[in-house]
Amino acid sequence: MRVAERMIANVAKLKLKHEYSDTSDIVTVSLGVSCCEPSPDKPAESLILAADEALYEAKETGRNKAMAKEFKA
Repeated sequence: MRVAERMIANVAKLKLKHEYSDTSDIVTVSLGVSCCEPSPDKPAESLILAADEALYEAKETGRNKAMAKEFKA
């Protein structure tokens, strides 16, 4: 989450104009985060799905933020 939050802050510092957005005048970043210890019984697709779910939660709850989702194998 710390890395994701730093990424969001660094993009915000750039103040890139987002001319065609209904949400914000500048470019923002929403991120989904998930992690696990690698093992053969934990498919990568499940990890990606957890991060994707977190991304959509971040977008649905206000955007320009990072959300984490627990990875369940």
